[in-house]
Amino acid sequence: MFSVIVPTKNEEELIERLLKSIISQGVQPDEIIVADKSTDRTAEIAKEYGAKVVEGADDGFIGKGRNNGARYAKTDLFFFIDADVFIPEGFFADALRIFHQKKLDIATCYLRADRKRIVNYLYFNSWNALKRFGSVTKKVLAESGICLLVKKDLFTKICGFSEKISVGEDSDFIRRAVKAGGRFKVLPLTVITSDRRFRRPMRKLAVQLIGLAGMFAVSVVGINMLRKNMHKFEKMYGETGGGK
Repeated sequence: MFSVIVPTKNEEELIERLLKSIISQGVQPDEIIVADKSTDRTAEIAKEYGAKVVEGADDGFIGKGRNNGARYAKTDLFFFIDADVFIPEGFFADALRIFHQKKLDIATCYLRADRKRIVNYLYFNSWNALKRFGSVTKKVLAESGICLLVKKDLFTKICGFSEKISVGEDSDFIRRAVKAGGRFKVLPLTVITSDRRFRRPMRKLAVQLIGLAGMFAVSVVGINMLRKNMHKFEKMYGETGGGK
């Protein structure tokens, strides 16, 4: 029915949490493919949980890992999931039901951090607001490959993820998918992801916070536009951002 594809590099601390959350789902993937380029026990742990381990990427271009995992996938539906994610109970069943009911070609979901901190609350709520805005208007501002469901034929049509972009390759992928006619929606579901981006040295954290401030400002504008004009947006673009 679907393949789970996980790009990894030295994820031994978190990969087991993801794999446990996958195998506890009521609906199981046909296969789990881990595209790995690690020097730790990531590949060993993945194999212990029945995953197929293939060549990944170690140069910061995560699109290479995702694309290589997709090359080995045998199904017509790909679920790209990052290694630091936790999948809530019943997620796959709900995601697939909505995906097929809405006749979608590509979808993401909302994100929540695994720790309750004010910086996490601000960051992810801003990000989710932008995701909602892009879902309705087809204007993809900030998206994520952290949890991404896409049909194989659309993935192939747009030649997968860019292997020349190290940051924002996921937003680029979704923009190209929508431009190619893919019906896109942010599913009304949430996965839990690590907040490790905020555990980096202060210099990197400062860059994240500057980006957060920009995202928050744009999201405030977007939320107000949605509240005032939601019926107009959905009439113009359809619920899936691609016509009715």
